[in-house]
Amino acid sequence: MKAPPLPALVMGMGGPITVEMCDKLVDEDGAHCLGLWIFRERRIKLERHKDRAQVWATFYHELVHAALDDSGLANLLTEPQQEALCDALANARMRERFG
Repeated sequence: MKAPPLPALVMGMGGPITVEMCDKLVDEDGAHCLGLWIFRERRIKLERHKDRAQVWATFYHELVHAALDDSGLANLLTEPQQEALCDALANARMRERFG
């Protein structure tokens, strides 16, 4: 199944979240990354990639980061725990959506 285009705006628990595509994406430490959740801007940034499924998986991963921040659960989890939870839920969503 071909992946549909990503939404430009989604509703999170804390309000709207803008989704932005970037040609090259680096985090605050200057390291290359595929996606970022920027809490203060309520923005998800995603690096363009020829594998659309990868972009969708990254989108879902970052959306879970947004949900964790909006709910306050991010305050209870270590960074590795957050990353594992984001990966697990993104993978589950990918299987649900794309089989």
